[in-house]
Amino acid sequence: MIEQGVSKIGRKIRNMQLRVILVALLVGIVAEMRSADYEVLRSRSERFFDQQEWASASAMYDLMIEQQPKVVDTYCHAIVSAGMQSDTLSQIRLMRQSIKAHIAFDSIFKGVKRLSFQVKEGTLYEQFLNVIKRAEPWLTRSADRYLLDYYVFRNDAQKMIDYSKRMLSGLPNDEGFLSILAQGYMLNGQYAESVDTYRRILEISPNNYDALLRLGLYYDSVANESDAARKEALKFLQRACKIKATPFINAKIARLSGAS
Repeated sequence: MIEQGVSKIGRKIRNMQLRVILVALLVGIVAEMRSADYEVLRSRSERFFDQQEWASASAMYDLMIEQQPKVVDTYCHAIVSAGMQSDTLSQIRLMRQSIKAHIAFDSIFKGVKRLSFQVKEGTLYEQFLNVIKRAEPWLTRSADRYLLDYYVFRNDAQKMIDYSKRMLSGLPNDEGFLSILAQGYMLNGQYAESVDTYRRILEISPNNYDALLRLGLYYDSVANESDAARKEALKFLQRACKIKATPFINAKIARLSGAS
């Protein structure tokens, strides 16, 4: 009886061990199948995206996100594909899914920018940021920061002014935002406002090379109008030269000095 009991226990243990091994094998097989399926989806999505078959690409990206919800690049491609179909609701859904998956929104913004320019649709990126601002107001300031960079790239003077002011509302002494504001004014022909802004930068940071150089070049451009402008140009260029001398600045200084 004892031997029979021991034998039964032994068989149960062996059966349990076999079950554990079988389960492990099945888990491995299923994982391998899922991985293979994902690679098939990825390959198809790349082909659809390259061929600009946006609806088909979107369908592939949705399946890929379902399987692997933490891949940044998939969301970016999906958002651009949705944008090419003017599907703002899907863009919002995808953005919210990425946030839920704990993906940094900066990564999404940068990826969408890269892909929008890749398909030669830069305005898609601008539209996406504005869509997200309306859908998720808490992302407004971050989206505005990316929009500001976009408008600097586009040399959109009025938007540079408007959006740098928005950023300065929270950081009034930020030299970078002040510099963009000054550039916007200059591009917009608002020279007095530009000069005042560059002077404000120098009040915050007296050795700001860019502000010194731009003020010097501005006054040099109007040096023929008055001796005061020539002196201002010489003053700012000499200060810039002490920080970083270049043949260009030296030539300007020599010419202005020779005119005295």
